Amino acid sequence: VDSPRDELDSIYARYQQVARLSKFAGGIGISWSRVRSRGALIRGTNGQSNGIVPFLRTLDSSVAAVNQGGRRKGAACVYLEPWHADVEEFLRVAAVAGTTFDLDLVARLHGTDPEAVARLAERALDAGLLTSKGAELAFANRVIHEVLYDAIPPAVRVSRHRRIAELVAARPEAAAVHHEAAADWAAAGDAWAAAATEAQRRFANRDAERLLSAAVAAAERAGDEAALAEVSLRQGQ
Repeated sequence: VDSPRDELDSIYARYQQVARLSKFAGGIGISWSRVRSRGALIRGTNGQSNGIVPFLRTLDSSVAAVNQGGRRKGAACVYLEPWHADVEEFLRVAAVAGTTFDLDLVARLHGTDPEAVARLAERALDAGLLTSKGAELAFANRVIHEVLYDAIPPAVRVSRHRRIAELVAARPEAAAVHHEAAADWAAAGDAWAAAATEAQRRFANRDAERLLSAAVAAAERAGDEAALAEVSLRQGQ
């Protein structure tokens, strides 16, 4: 099914068409590329668009409700061109997470339903911008990642790094990387030290030495003499 036009009457007419197809048929494929991205100007109200995700949630609910009398679950696949601004926004959020990233983490950072983010990721995969790497996704090359990362305003980058550090606090080494990227040196030092403790518990002495060295460097950058003395003492043990 072709994409609805970027107007409410067309969008809701497409919902009706999809519901009728779902009533009698199986899976439905529909493009959504004509609908404006999140943040785009709405001239009629002088407001900003919420993007495609809220409309896709409504579409998903409609397909689930019209399920051939309960005999077969409704199914719809939404297609989005890789040039769509919502794909670029998703990639910019992912760029802060790293060259390799967990999709669920990006969904939480993006503040979007994981299924909607997964659809955006599929478009980026189809376009060759991302590749699969085990259970994670990765940028196809460092140039793509660097261009997207550099395009993010510095204040936004710092805010996102801090948010990721909170989300991955249970993994101190990962948190430390994002604390450093946000120039939160004291927090980075604490996280590196915590990661070193975990490494020592695993008897991974080389990892512990590396992590303690990172903790020393962060404490020095923070100017925290007490933390520096404590970590240096641990290094000498």
